[in-house]
Amino acid sequence: MILAKKVRLIPTPEQEKVLRNHAGAARFAYNYCKRMSDRYYKLFGKSVSQLALQKRFTKIKK
Repeated sequence: MILAKKVRLIPTPEQEKVLRNHAGAARFAYNYCKRMSDRYYKLFGKSVSQLALQKRFTKIKK
């Protein structure tokens, strides 16, 4: 049996700002990796490995 609960967050303005920043960073990371993966597939006809994506993303974070 799978149980679920709905939770409603009511953040303070400061917490809301932090949540939005985290969501923006996650969106950037997803879009970057998706774009890189699509380009790799278009060039080579195969998927890029997760390890390669992680290494590349680590480089751009620095």
